[in-house]
Amino acid sequence: MSQLPTVSIVTPSFNSASTIERCIDSVWSQRDQVLEHVVVDAGSTDGTVDILNRLEAERPDFLRIDVRPDRGISHGFNRGLDMARGEWIGIVNADDWYTEGIIAELRPMMQQAGEAILHGRLRQHDPETGQAREVGKLNYDPAKHFEPLRKMPAQHPTCFVPRTVYDRVGGFSENFRIAMDYDFLQRAHLAAVPFTYVPKVITNFSLGGVSTQAPLAAAREMFASQVLHQKQVLVPLMRYLGKRLEIARKRLS
Repeated sequence: MSQLPTVSIVTPSFNSASTIERCIDSVWSQRDQVLEHVVVDAGSTDGTVDILNRLEAERPDFLRIDVRPDRGISHGFNRGLDMARGEWIGIVNADDWYTEGIIAELRPMMQQAGEAILHGRLRQHDPETGQAREVGKLNYDPAKHFEPLRKMPAQHPTCFVPRTVYDRVGGFSENFRIAMDYDFLQRAHLAAVPFTYVPKVITNFSLGGVSTQAPLAAAREMFASQVLHQKQVLVPLMRYLGKRLEIARKRLS
């Protein structure tokens, strides 16, 4: 078997002192499968930076830290992508963590996947109740190329994306402060990037982030992304409906 693809993990953080070490440890425990872990911090003031500096000193040449103000989550994602050197890139937020041993299971799939985005199941954890539930499946039909996406085509925290896809589709748009992951996945879908579903829990996700705190704002941004990128769907649809209305009007006159 030829050499397996290299993998970089990117983590954006801001005031994540209570969770950042758990996240980093989940990647460090799989260091035999990971080229590097890039953490981009937006200038935390709660002790996160002290934790990062300590862990970077303990794990040189693996943990790469960049601390400076950014323009929001999208900018943080893109900063990490710019630093990452792997052929495949996973993004795990500072509140979340990877399933033990999962990257070893995914790397052979990466070798066979071509330009497909690998994604799988997400285990959501509610910090208030302590309850957890699994979500995530392939919830759109890729054969329906002109059907606007009404749901996330994949759980973004579980996604592993080839560098070549980012090179072709682009990174995360700073026009979106919440639904930047939906926007990226939609652009990938419209660019005919395949999605390959892996029926395994890839990532553990902590509820309470910006998307779960502001669902209406997230929904508005998702709709805005649809309108922005799917004019080739919406414009013909509106023309068709206009013609049908004109026919109906003539019949009634």
